[in-house]
Amino acid sequence: MNKSISVHSETICAGLATGEVVFTTFSTYQGKFLAVDDHLDRLQMGWMYLYPNSLLDWSEIKDQIKFDLKNKLSQQKDDVGGRIVVFDMDDIWKKRGENIRYQIQLFNSKLFLGEQAKLKILNEHVDVQKFYLLKNKFYPQRFSTIRSLEFNPFTEYLFCSSSGEIFEAATSNIFLIKNRKVMTPSLNSNVFNGITRKLLLKYFTISGWDVGENSLFLKDLENADEVFLTNCSRGIISISEILGHNMKLNSNVTNEILYNLKLFMQGPAGD
Repeated sequence: MNKSISVHSETICAGLATGEVVFTTFSTYQGKFLAVDDHLDRLQMGWMYLYPNSLLDWSEIKDQIKFDLKNKLSQQKDDVGGRIVVFDMDDIWKKRGENIRYQIQLFNSKLFLGEQAKLKILNEHVDVQKFYLLKNKFYPQRFSTIRSLEFNPFTEYLFCSSSGEIFEAATSNIFLIKNRKVMTPSLNSNVFNGITRKLLLKYFTISGWDVGENSLFLKDLENADEVFLTNCSRGIISISEILGHNMKLNSNVTNEILYNLKLFMQGPAGD
């Protein structure tokens, strides 16, 4: 892997990094660290992929991270976002003489505040297998693709195949709503099983929503009543417009989901 690639914080979502570290981003909501075990499992998955011969005791390091997180978060008056980074001690940090295995960084969070964005379908379609590789072994190439796009904080970019199958946005999972049925690409389409995606599907199942995980195509996107994205840093992002398709969307059902998800998160089921 190319260790010289610099990764912008907003594009960190898969728990894999550029050679020296693995990381995961998270947010608290009403003082809760959402899906902490999923985040730590993501760290371990990324680490074991990059360092398959590592002797790092993940049982021990997970306990240490949880202990430090509890202390750091207890000092916060408001909800925060954060990033947990695990370093290769035999690499850059050891050379600097610092005995550091991981670092916890905190920053302001805007989780579940009901953001809106426009969606742009990438002009260059991607092969399904190549897309899967971009999320794994060649993940840094995915960052390069994202960063090469014209940066606009109010625009999200959608990946799809040459056959029109849609996968996900650059750093988010995608959901469609049609006649109050919620649809999202299945994991069989090689999409990343995002933590917020998993949390939302759990909510849908418990709450009795009509939801399906299927192969979805551009025609499904064009026929959708509403579209929204999910990621760990921003929660739910409703899509107001599909650029280039003359499609403007409302967010009535999305706002209903957002409202009820907040209530769900306040209960034990949100742990």
